[in-house]
Amino acid sequence: MPPQEIESEGILIQKKNVYINQFNSASSRNLIPLACGLLYSKSITIPRIVQNYNIKLEIMRDQPDVIASRYENPYVLAYSCYFWNLNQSLSVAKCAKQKYPGVLIIVGGPSVPIKDDEIKEFYREYPFIDIIVGGEGEEVFSDILLALADGKDLSEVDGISYKTKDGGVLIKKRSPYIKDVSVLPSPYLDGTFDHLLQRYGKALTGVVLETNRGCPFTCTFCFWGGPDSKISQFGMDRVYKELEWISKNKISYIFGADANFGILKRDLEISKQLAHLCKTTGYPKILVINWTKNATDKIFDIVDALNEGGVTFMLTTSVQSHNPDTLEAIKRQNIRLEAFQKILDEAAKRNFHTYSELILGLPLETYDTFKRGIAKTMTPNVNYHFNIYNCILIPGTEMGDPDYVKKYNIHTRRCELHFGKTVDADAYVPEYQNIVVANSTMPIEDWRKAYTFGYFAKAIYGFRLAFFILLYLKKEYKVNYEDLLEFIIQESKNNPLYPSISDSLDVLHRMQDSILNNGRETIKLDWVKTILHPEAACFITLLRNKRSFYLELLILLKKYFSQNGISVNEKSFEEVFVYNYCSAPSWNTNNFHKVKFNHNFAEYFEYEYYKSAKRLENSLPYKLIIHEENKYEDIDDFMSKQIYGGLIFSLSKIQAYSKEFDPSEFIEAQKYFGDIFRREEIYQET
Repeated sequence: MPPQEIESEGILIQKKNVYINQFNSASSRNLIPLACGLLYSKSITIPRIVQNYNIKLEIMRDQPDVIASRYENPYVLAYSCYFWNLNQSLSVAKCAKQKYPGVLIIVGGPSVPIKDDEIKEFYREYPFIDIIVGGEGEEVFSDILLALADGKDLSEVDGISYKTKDGGVLIKKRSPYIKDVSVLPSPYLDGTFDHLLQRYGKALTGVVLETNRGCPFTCTFCFWGGPDSKISQFGMDRVYKELEWISKNKISYIFGADANFGILKRDLEISKQLAHLCKTTGYPKILVINWTKNATDKIFDIVDALNEGGVTFMLTTSVQSHNPDTLEAIKRQNIRLEAFQKILDEAAKRNFHTYSELILGLPLETYDTFKRGIAKTMTPNVNYHFNIYNCILIPGTEMGDPDYVKKYNIHTRRCELHFGKTVDADAYVPEYQNIVVANSTMPIEDWRKAYTFGYFAKAIYGFRLAFFILLYLKKEYKVNYEDLLEFIIQESKNNPLYPSISDSLDVLHRMQDSILNNGRETIKLDWVKTILHPEAACFITLLRNKRSFYLELLILLKKYFSQNGISVNEKSFEEVFVYNYCSAPSWNTNNFHKVKFNHNFAEYFEYEYYKSAKRLENSLPYKLIIHEENKYEDIDDFMSKQIYGGLIFSLSKIQAYSKEFDPSEFIEAQKYFGDIFRREEIYQET
């Protein structure tokens, strides 16, 4: 892209080259980046900018020197920085400055500093940077280009900081939020994203879609929101046309950039349009979005619309902690208990998935409060899920402020960012995040315990390896989940009698060590190609030898019963074990089971029956076919097919007996139990 000369009003103008860069993460999912598209689309609506500049987008990762070599005589290089691409952006910018000393380097985005002292330190650490944009960049970026084109001083541009000729730093006041975002042109509709699709093709796997901007909440761990942040809406006609563009270009995946989808009445109409397109054209198929913090009845209308259209999605229930002191410290309010219960009821009734996100390491959280929070999320609803995230200090948030860190005695480790369920590959430049490992109420040893408890619970309950077993024990014998899980963990840790469970706990321990030593928060197991997050690593280690895990669990439960004076109905208990064992498919075992149970466990475990306290003894004998239709080439193929979004492990299908099956082919559950586990082995151990 050599400089071009154009004639304007009789004056020959040589156009200068400007590159807007927004690099994707190092994962295998490359989304069309919205932020750089908006910068581009806004700038090309201004004739003076079009007259003076050639503007191009760069979005794909590569070695920094390779990207820098692609720039052709650049005049301005702008980088949109997030925690997943900050180092990549800075490394490319540094290479470019060395190659083109006269180029102007601009950085912006959520991961650049906004406080005066941090801005000055940033310039000292990265002397090749010339301008920092704080806050929204669409209008500010165009103002910078206009000032440069007109030969004006940068002091006339608000919302930036820049280095002065005498070596100082001038920090201008931050620009106010854009009150009406509808004035921003759409990169979907002006051809901007068409050019990206033509250039990158199938390397692009999804889009970022924004239907409104702003958040009325002030959570301390989040960059969104604040007292001055109001919700501003893009026009409905624009949103509909953008959805049509996504559908027309056969793009399956949408990541929604709205902070609170469902908070506006019109979100239902947007959902209906998305569902209509999915149903009639097959695209888009998947919606990942941040749902409103306080779900109301209209959320269920949105759910129905998306379900009707065949859109894959999950509804979030707003829970980051169950500890009131923690919620106050992070300025967060959980979803109301009655609203939460209604979501669980509707999830069962309407057959949709919902989940909560618990954050490990939040201020004023203790091991005991975190453990209780995990137990509260272990509901009997098979459509309800939970995920656990490490608390991250994000630049620009209240929690990342030094005074806040000091107040709650927050300790962190700088860890390499890596994405789970991706094949290990050269990410070119490592990215980092600050993970909380201790605070004033949770020392490091308690953080370790909470980490183990939470992710082990996720593996065996959240991923359903022992979901039905534990649910049965709680319902019939009032077994306390906290006590039972702690018992299993303590008994199994470094214990050769329980190799599968011990190995899974060792994996979690190694991952803690990695974080505490400023390593990765993910792990690469020798026998799996895929990079794994802790819940998946623990889960797959348990399932590696399926029979061994269930046998160990059986022995541990019998030991727990003995120590706590619990007398269980052996026949029913063993049948529940068979039911759970058959329901969990594996890549290396038989996944087709025909079993005759003395009770209808499928009915017994239905959520609505659980609510009405249906007793097992009132349930009649039943023949069940429990099977998984998928075939797996190997463990990595199994994980890609059976685990969705890091949240859901797909259980085997359960089918009632029908005449097409020979009744003699069904094995009595008691015999099945004996064949799998060999009772003499169990009783020798106990």
